[in-house]
Amino acid sequence: MQSYGPFTDDDAVASAQFNAENDPEPESGMAREGVLTVESKVEHSSLPKDRQVDVFGLVTVKSMKGEDVPVTTVKDRVACDIVVVADVSGSMGGDKIKLLRDATAFMTRELGDRDRLSLVTFSHVAQRVTPLKRMSANGKDETLSEIFRLSSGGGTSIASGVKCGLDVLEARRSRNQIGSLFLLTDGQDGSCLQYVPALIEKARAIGCSIYTFGFGNDHDTRVMNAFAEAAGTPFTFIEQLDAVRDAFAGATSGLMSINAQQVDLRLTAVGEGARIKRVHTHFANTVADDGSSATVQIPDMFAGEQRNVLVELSLPAVSAVQHATVLSVNSSYKDLKQRALVHAPPCTMELTRSAEQDAAEPEPEVTVQRQRVQTTNTLEQAVRLGDEGRFEEAQQLIETQQANVCGGCDMSNALREELADAKSRLTRNEWTDGGCAEVADAVQMHKWERCTNDRVSMKAKSRGISKRSKGLYLQSAQKECISRCG
Repeated sequence: MQSYGPFTDDDAVASAQFNAENDPEPESGMAREGVLTVESKVEHSSLPKDRQVDVFGLVTVKSMKGEDVPVTTVKDRVACDIVVVADVSGSMGGDKIKLLRDATAFMTRELGDRDRLSLVTFSHVAQRVTPLKRMSANGKDETLSEIFRLSSGGGTSIASGVKCGLDVLEARRSRNQIGSLFLLTDGQDGSCLQYVPALIEKARAIGCSIYTFGFGNDHDTRVMNAFAEAAGTPFTFIEQLDAVRDAFAGATSGLMSINAQQVDLRLTAVGEGARIKRVHTHFANTVADDGSSATVQIPDMFAGEQRNVLVELSLPAVSAVQHATVLSVNSSYKDLKQRALVHAPPCTMELTRSAEQDAAEPEPEVTVQRQRVQTTNTLEQAVRLGDEGRFEEAQQLIETQQANVCGGCDMSNALREELADAKSRLTRNEWTDGGCAEVADAVQMHKWERCTNDRVSMKAKSRGISKRSKGLYLQSAQKECISRCG
């Protein structure tokens, strides 16, 4: 792929504390208190002592809400560098380009004067329209002027657009703590798939996230989903074209609320013969060959967000009744407000091995997280089957999982609705008319426990299915920003 730049005309960041040439990610010190807490629960608080047992545990990482953080003014939150990579090919004409301009303009106005924004466009080729400009009054005026000049025409080269956007971020001589690229397209570009791994690797090396937005029913869902899967971020399907403004608002406000990065969980099985069989999470993880330990890496946390990691443990029989620790959790992360590496207090998972032959009643929160993981995996398999045209097999798979989702809590109800909606879309006509994109959006949302908007699918509504999944993951900062879009 073509290289772009060199780009040497970015606005300087508001503070010189981040200089890419010398110290791109300084650590000012160590702390033991910060913006995250880690908790654990075990599926059964009591298990029989005289036989080997398997049990699920839940490790939950919670991020403070913005109002819980001591200083939450715009001036004191971390600043962002955002590059919008926008499709301006011929298919983006008419209402689409108008809505794109409107959404990007709204984002521009929402950013603070320490944030920087760059606009990259692509059709058959890519170009940087504006450098990374600080969103001061003058910077916003100059950026808005370019946004409202955008017009459509030409073919579609998604890979060129992403490469140009990443080159902008890579060339930064100074940088804000948060870096992200927003990719929006309504087009088809089958040749892009081969470049996704290299582009994601480049994004990771730069230290930026990629958020993808598929515009309309006929965009290339495979490409957008591939980016989201590799990047570990949501893929947003823009079914109703006017929802692009909500999606950009939700993504931008989420990034602006990030208070922790590089969350590292270290799990250790405790007790002779105890071992970790598997860690059920889609975040990067490793399990030691002997099951003695495991690690999980979570890239970042929005304010008010929580991430749930299921751990499957194998415990040996014991000779006596006892109350014992079966798992120890150590964690560390970068607290962006303190600019410090925080080591959180250790967290332990405990249970009783009793003389009873039956396990205690299951913990509801662990059960519902098992349902979330199982439903996500089912939907992911259904997407693959749908892409292969095996619709009846995919529907049967979903029916089986529907029977496994029990309980009346918000998550269980939302998962049942998600499965019902997916099943209704697994027909040949529905799948090619936005069905694949809607289910792929759901898969990535439940995997990463994050979304960008709260729009309910019009097709789901027309079938009497009121999908509520997005309400489980949208955070207060996102809701407040989206409310201003109306």
